Amino acid sequence: MSASGILITTDRVLSPGLLVEVEIDWPVKAADGVPLKLFVQGQIVRSNVALASVKILRYTFPAGPH
Repeated sequence: MSASGILITTDRVLSPGLLVEVEIDWPVKAADGVPLKLFVQGQIVRSNVALASVKILRYTFPAGPH
């Protein structure tokens, strides 16, 4: 993961340009001890049978329970 993209595992080839949503369990909890999730909206840049590169278009740590 970087500021502009993430590398994800996949069991199939994903078409470049495909819009995807990825949910990531964040390793740090919120100040009140609640687990955080990072939600990413992105676009497939390249893919093979095992990995896909995703360009991050938007991301958020939504408030409230998950």
